[in-house]
Amino acid sequence: MDTSEQLDDSTRQFFRQLGLRSLAIIPLTARKRIITARLSSRETEKPATDWLGAVLIGRDGPSVFGDELVLAWQTLADQAATIIQTSSLHQETHQRLRELTVLRNTSEALSFSLEVPAILRTAARQLTAALLVDGCAISIWDRERDALELQIHFSVDGGHGKTWAPGTIHQLADMPSANTVLHNRIPIVVQASDPDTNQEEF
Repeated sequence: MDTSEQLDDSTRQFFRQLGLRSLAIIPLTARKRIITARLSSRETEKPATDWLGAVLIGRDGPSVFGDELVLAWQTLADQAATIIQTSSLHQETHQRLRELTVLRNTSEALSFSLEVPAILRTAARQLTAALLVDGCAISIWDRERDALELQIHFSVDGGHGKTWAPGTIHQLADMPSANTVLHNRIPIVVQASDPDTNQEEF
C-alpha cells in the first residue's frame, strides 16, 4: 500500500491510521437490466453493472494478494451484492404495495363522504400512514392575504403535542420555508435541528 500509485496521499494516510499496510478493494457490483430499444413486440435488453459499493480487505503487514485469492474474494462480493440487490428489490416492492394499499383505502374512504372536513381528515390520516410520520396538516393558501388557513391537523398521538385548530391563520411572512414552497413551487425539507430554521413553522 505504501508504494501503490492507485492511492492518493490522504487515502494512504487514512489507512495507515487504521493500522493497515496492505489493502485489497473489491467492487461490490450486481447485474441489472436496461431496456435499450423496442423492436416490434420484443424488448432488447443490455446487461449493465449496478455499482453498490466496495469491500475493503486489509492486513497490518506487507502482503501480496494473489490472483486466485482476489478472484475468490470477488466471487464472494458478487454473491453478497446479489443478496443486497434482491433485498432492496423486495423492500421497494413492499413499499409500492403499501403505497397502493393506502391509495386504495383512501379512495374507498373518500367515496363514502362528500363533506370537505371528512375528506380532509381522511386524506391527512392516510398521508400520515403512507409516509410513516407522526402527523399531517392541510392548509389552503389565501392569496389575497398571502397566508395559510389551516383546514385539518391530524396527529397520531391524538393531539397531545402541539396542534392548531382549524381556521388558524399563518402569515407566510412568518413562515419563510412555506413561503418559498408556495411562491417558487418547489418542495423543501425543513429540519427542526437546523439553527436557521424558524421554529414557529413547527
